Amino acid sequence: MKKLFLFYVLFALVFVTGCSRDEFEQEIVKPVIPEGKANITIAGDGMVGTRSSNGKVEFTGGYATGAGLYDGKATATVSAVPYSGYQLVSFTGGPVGGNTNQFSGSDKYSFGVESQDWKFNVSFKKEYSITLIAESGGQVTGGGVKVEGDVCTVTASPFMGNQFDGWYEGGSLVSSSDRYSFTVSSNRTFQS
Repeated sequence: MKKLFLFYVLFALVFVTGCSRDEFEQEIVKPVIPEGKANITIAGDGMVGTRSSNGKVEFTGGYATGAGLYDGKATATVSAVPYSGYQLVSFTGGPVGGNTNQFSGSDKYSFGVESQDWKFNVSFKKEYSITLIAESGGQVTGGGVKVEGDVCTVTASPFMGNQFDGWYEGGSLVSSSDRYSFTVSSNRTFQS
């Protein structure tokens, strides 16, 4: 009986160890790219899905085009387009293993693939409106359309002979300083 029990324990241990090793080996296998081809990937925060048939990659705040498998001598074009209410805040990329910021500062790039893989990163952020209402005794600056996460500073400049009373939002005082900074996370309306 002890021999049979020991046999089952040993069998279970070998089975579990063997399966675990197979699963681990499968996880580290990279996709095979055919010879003479190059892969262009586009990634970023808020990725929703990809359409391999047309190279379109969907994100929460927009989409990018140009991802996919290319002939090694082809010219590729990648682009990023924000949806209404969002801004493209970053679109960078370059060859894998090379200068990953070779392309930066635009919403569209065309380049020779040169038989190497390329990776691009895109970031879209939600837009918010910061509305400033000035009383007749001065001027205000710093409002407008801002993106989520930005630090916004609003400034009030009272005219000669007037005194700044504070920044109010919804009738409540939020700051008595003529310069008020906050991190943008919603539409806001301030009155001075």
